[in-house]
Amino acid sequence: MFLSKHQKLILQCYPPGKGIEKKPNSSELSYLLYYASTRRVKLEKVIKFLYKKTVGDANRNKFGNLEVTLIIVSSLIEKCTDNLNVFADEALSIMNLCLKNNDLSLAKTVLNTYGTLCKNLNSDLFVGDKEFVKNFSNFSNKLFDFGTNNSKTPSPNQLEWKMISLISCRYISHCISYDSELCRRFLSRAIPLLIETYHEYQPNDKEISHIRTNSAVNGDEEAIKLTKVSSAKTAIAHQKADEDFENDIVDKQDVHEETVSCLKAYFNTSLISQISEATMQVVKYNYNHPKSGIDWSNKFLQLCTSWIPVQLRFVVLTTLVGNLKNLSSDKSQIDYQKHVAKFVLGLVSSNVNMIGLSISDFIQNILDLQHYLYTKQFDSLSSDNLNELSNIYSNAIVKLSTHIYYFDQVPDSINEIFIKIDSTLQSEDSSPSANLFKFISTLLNDVSGIFQDLRNKPSSINRNHVGLHHWEISLPLIAQKKLTNLYKKLSQEEVDSIQSKYLELFEFFLDYELEDDNEDINEIKGSENIKSNSSINASASSLKGDPIDKDNLLNANYDNLITNQNNFISNYLVFLDKYLTNNESINFQITEKLLIISRLLIDKFGINFLSNFTPFYFHWQLQNIDGPSKDTVLRDTFNDTCLKNILDSLDSQYPELSEHMSKCPLVDKLSYNIDYKISNGIWSTELSPIEKLNRDSNINIIEKKDFQEFVSGHKLLSTWVNVDKPLVLSVVPDDLSKELASELPHVNGNGTSNGYSNGISNGHHESNGSINGDHLTENSSKGIEDYKPTLGLGNTADIISIHSGLRNTSNGIHHSNTINSINNNLGVGPNSSYNTTNSWTEYNGSVYTDNKSKHLKVSELKEMLSDHNLKPPTIGDNQVTPGSVLSKQMVTHDMGSILDDLDSGDDESIIV
Repeated sequence: MFLSKHQKLILQCYPPGKGIEKKPNSSELSYLLYYASTRRVKLEKVIKFLYKKTVGDANRNKFGNLEVTLIIVSSLIEKCTDNLNVFADEALSIMNLCLKNNDLSLAKTVLNTYGTLCKNLNSDLFVGDKEFVKNFSNFSNKLFDFGTNNSKTPSPNQLEWKMISLISCRYISHCISYDSELCRRFLSRAIPLLIETYHEYQPNDKEISHIRTNSAVNGDEEAIKLTKVSSAKTAIAHQKADEDFENDIVDKQDVHEETVSCLKAYFNTSLISQISEATMQVVKYNYNHPKSGIDWSNKFLQLCTSWIPVQLRFVVLTTLVGNLKNLSSDKSQIDYQKHVAKFVLGLVSSNVNMIGLSISDFIQNILDLQHYLYTKQFDSLSSDNLNELSNIYSNAIVKLSTHIYYFDQVPDSINEIFIKIDSTLQSEDSSPSANLFKFISTLLNDVSGIFQDLRNKPSSINRNHVGLHHWEISLPLIAQKKLTNLYKKLSQEEVDSIQSKYLELFEFFLDYELEDDNEDINEIKGSENIKSNSSINASASSLKGDPIDKDNLLNANYDNLITNQNNFISNYLVFLDKYLTNNESINFQITEKLLIISRLLIDKFGINFLSNFTPFYFHWQLQNIDGPSKDTVLRDTFNDTCLKNILDSLDSQYPELSEHMSKCPLVDKLSYNIDYKISNGIWSTELSPIEKLNRDSNINIIEKKDFQEFVSGHKLLSTWVNVDKPLVLSVVPDDLSKELASELPHVNGNGTSNGYSNGISNGHHESNGSINGDHLTENSSKGIEDYKPTLGLGNTADIISIHSGLRNTSNGIHHSNTINSINNNLGVGPNSSYNTTNSWTEYNGSVYTDNKSKHLKVSELKEMLSDHNLKPPTIGDNQVTPGSVLSKQMVTHDMGSILDDLDSGDDESIIV
């Protein structure tokens, strides 16, 4: 009679009697929920009265009433979600009171109410109500401990108590993302329990089957079907576990399935911070509890990773690598560093796909860790620890590089390793030379491991192969000792070891990896050529497909190996020269390997190699046969052997040349010369064991006219081989390569030659290995078809000379010594003191130097003319650079008119 309306409505929900399992009267409960949801103040009155009643019922052990109260609270949470902040704290207090009596049935009802609360919480409560966050965290820990502590006591309901802890872990996964501190603290408690439970209750090899059915590698249809079947079975198993829990008939299989569900709840999220924290908790637990073993631990992390959305799985790997970076600077954490590194290796060695992982970034990070290991961390490591860590890093690089995600992955990986090698070669690192030697050797072994792994375990996914151009940055490895910063610190034996390993690796590449991926293919034949997951297939349709027949490598100007001066073969010959020329410590075994490499390049690229080799033949040619040094004989033998290999191969490579080769005087002349050198002891028979013919022979040095006659005898050779091609003794930058293209045959859009351009018409002459202009030979145009002379600005030295003259001309007075001084500084004039061994960046034949002189553009010449309104004076013969167009009869001497005719396109292509 004296109760308020809300109190009457609440009390009417409680059925009479003292039974333990009671449920609220449904119709009264419905009316109460309607009443509480109409106004906020009514909801406040309802929850306060419920709390007061709970206190009394808990003190009197009225478990039936407590269950009814919990069901009412759960119903209010679902009905009044928008006003949850009004009664969330009281709801927690009511659940807390219900746990006092340690009753299993009541604890299950508390768990259900807790689950309803977790599902309906939102970020507003965690951001705006710090008191609630504290109370929620405390109750969550209490509920977790409540089940855990009771499960440790042997009893008939031991598994049910264990399930309460596990299910509470699953429920809280809905809201720990709202508060980072709560996430960190609860994961540190939950993950160890879940791992321990999983390990204790797992069926035999259960985690392996989970990984297999959750990976679905490479888009395999059968694997996808198995995954769907497994998902359906998992859902049924989880439903059974819930039913068994309600009916108090929980078995070990139910516990295992609930553990899996909890782990999925923590890892199957889009929250990166949660994935990272959960990952590190897994790693830490397995480090502190090594009884499970590293193999089992690795499989367990792979299982957890397979539950993460595929586009976010890379977070696990980046988290581990980031942790390794922090550990590498802590001397006391060596064992833990190795432990984390093993997880990285295990993950990249697995078949768990990580779409979105930046392969290049990962490899860069591992290479940095490996470099730090040898240069900074080595003093705190034993030899065994250093080798173990280094091997783990290397294996990780190899395994990830050969787990194909995209077409250019392998070339990208190889490129990153070569970049690291190059930076180490050129650095002024003060680390012990023995460590740097080991580091370079390790990186070369990494490349070898990638190639071996690809060959032994070919992937069903199509990929692009490593090309010649990917090796260009590694070519400094074959330079002689005195030309490389790192080599200067190493012993000759260490340098020889690196070079030998590098050449063996390159030989393996030429034999097994090199293929023609140069042609674009617009369509891939789906499942016939590529097996991948849907994400890879979606991006593959516009990329390259099947490798092209290797015979295409023999095509003239393949991949611009002739028309582009900055090509691999040219650069290879440049660094070959840096090894063979003036090398006081030349090694026979290294030279022999270089000859093998050269033979392979000849066999694979034919006329492309010949075109680039021609200027080097005369540069390496033995000029004085009286008492040559051992290294000179070795180089000359190398030189003649390469030419013989070329001539012997051309007729089989290009059937149209067979008759030309049989009648070619150059072949006989080379053969007689080799006979003479063998007979007179100026031939290295160990390097090139050519059988001597019993005939009288005299030395008759091959000259350019012999080459010109050979080339002019057939259209294929005359089109693509320029006997007067400039000798370049350094790697040409891409911007300068355009200018040097004018020295080569001009190729139109159809791929056919329009004859020689500036290389002949401008009168360029190159010496036989002499930079000062000795032994100059006249150009012969015999047999050259479609010859079209052109007029250009000349070579680099010309433009620099013109610009210098303009800058030093004042009031019509020209400083006569300017051009001579410029030429001498460039190393191209008659008084030049150029030395090919001093710098990799100097060029022979008046081509290029990167000595601190400014690189000039045609636009600057135009600007000089417009500013000063001057015409450069006529330059005398004694001031002209060898090979300059200024020495020839020109149509006009008005430089201003020439510059005026140049448009922006010329300005872009004629630069120095």
